[in-house]
Amino acid sequence: MSKILYLPVVRRKFDADTAEKIMQSTKQQLSEYDLVAPEASLGDPTELSSYLASVRDQHFAGIIFHNTTFTDAEFIKLVHEWYPNTPILLLAPHEPSIHGWLRLNALTGIMSSGNYLASQHHQFDHIYGNPDEPAVHDKINSFVKAAQIKDEVAHLNIGVVGTFPPGFFFSDANAAELQKHFGTHLIHYNIDDCFDQAYALEPAVYKEQLDYAIANFKDLDAKGDETIRFVKFATLMKQYQAQDHLGALASRCWPDFFDKYHSAPGAVWSQLCDQQLPTAMECDIHGALSMYILQQMTSDHAATFLGDFSSMDPSDNTMTTWHDYGAYSLANPKYGVEAAFTQTAKCPLARTWSSSLDK
Repeated sequence: MSKILYLPVVRRKFDADTAEKIMQSTKQQLSEYDLVAPEASLGDPTELSSYLASVRDQHFAGIIFHNTTFTDAEFIKLVHEWYPNTPILLLAPHEPSIHGWLRLNALTGIMSSGNYLASQHHQFDHIYGNPDEPAVHDKINSFVKAAQIKDEVAHLNIGVVGTFPPGFFFSDANAAELQKHFGTHLIHYNIDDCFDQAYALEPAVYKEQLDYAIANFKDLDAKGDETIRFVKFATLMKQYQAQDHLGALASRCWPDFFDKYHSAPGAVWSQLCDQQLPTAMECDIHGALSMYILQQMTSDHAATFLGDFSSMDPSDNTMTTWHDYGAYSLANPKYGVEAAFTQTAKCPLARTWSSSLDK
């Protein structure tokens, strides 16, 4: 998991004791993350520079910058210069005294920090409040999750099997722009080569995927040619995943799988999605990226579903989504996943996912 850098800053002419208590309480709250933090708040730009130099060899997905009191923009300017592309969450506590002596003036500090970051077009967010407030906890949690996933996406490889079908222009992506904006890299495979390589796999190699299919499909013909072909292709994709460190797949499916490989792509993608390798059909590269992000956003990396909208009913404000695949774990346990066959290719499919997903 990517690290988060916590930088509490203070001007000690304010109420430094209260500020330190707030900092320690916040750091305790942040201990659930992979956190790097100083022992005490940093009281001037020199202290901050020294600390930043001490952690320069570490990579951080995000930074939580805590104005425990007022601090001028010298502090945040240093952070921006050291980490110009790292997302920052600005944090400041409520003023503990309203009608008496000004003790922290932290709100002015967070405004000063935010003003500087905005002027530099640095990506940041902010929250004003104390560490024991649910809104603060939720904001920190969402920031950390988003920053870590953004960092993962910057190192993501998407495998692209074949090309998108004619007219499916939405499935395409500009590789240079994708890498520029997300850091994501595309690795291409020729689908005919994939078919040949899958055909050549021996039973001992694809046994694990066959066992997985048997454990999840009802009424599956485990010895059928179509079944063997689908688990062979799933095995090959898992090999590619390990070999090229793939986080997601975008693959051509129709009509090649039926016309050339004589198996159902939906069975393959259902199994891979269930095994946390999100796969988008029709070589939908942005779809694969979206599926990966959604999967990583869940605490247990739950499987995601990418479907077509097939119907809408304005009278009751509903839409129906469909596709011929979906991770096994998405099916209602009442129905499970049942093997069916297409009339054209006798291939194992997850039968009627719409009914399987009924509650």
